[in-house]
Amino acid sequence: MAALNIPNDFELIVEPWPYGGLDVDEPNLRYFQGLCFAQRKTGNPDSNFYAFPIPLIPVMDTLTKTIVRVDKLPTGGIGDGLSEKTHGEHILEHCVDSEYVPELLSGNQGLREDLMPLSVIQPSGPSYTVQDSLVEWQNWRFRVGFNPREGATIHDVWYDNRSVLYRLSVSEMVSPSRHRPQRR
Repeated sequence: MAALNIPNDFELIVEPWPYGGLDVDEPNLRYFQGLCFAQRKTGNPDSNFYAFPIPLIPVMDTLTKTIVRVDKLPTGGIGDGLSEKTHGEHILEHCVDSEYVPELLSGNQGLREDLMPLSVIQPSGPSYTVQDSLVEWQNWRFRVGFNPREGATIHDVWYDNRSVLYRLSVSEMVSPSRHRPQRR
């Protein structure tokens, strides 16, 4: 890490992801890969660290809690690897801040000030009902669920007493979890 010359105003973030790319000859172990990023020390825990990727991925065996190997990622250029030094002397010099927290945006990129307040009111109450996982709205009736593999699901969808859809999920969508990445 010292050879990458990460500035002092950054800290290392390691975000664990399930590892799904074992080679055919490797035993079926529980591996995690640690995607590495540098996060600017802003004092805000929601600062965007994805703008500063580090081209190293440690692979950990979660059963033994040991690092199996550290994969070095291509950084662009001829040879395409850290050993060929295709990156600059300072690994983050090509990266640009890309914040999305309004307080961290500079200049006129912050919150819009030209919008009038929006008030959503329903003086007679809502036009939908939610009971456990069942949602009824106008002529629609469906169930909402969640599971760790697929995330949000909608199933048993009916419109005007006709079955429309058995099950719907967005299993390929990835979004940051409430669990904070491990800080190093």
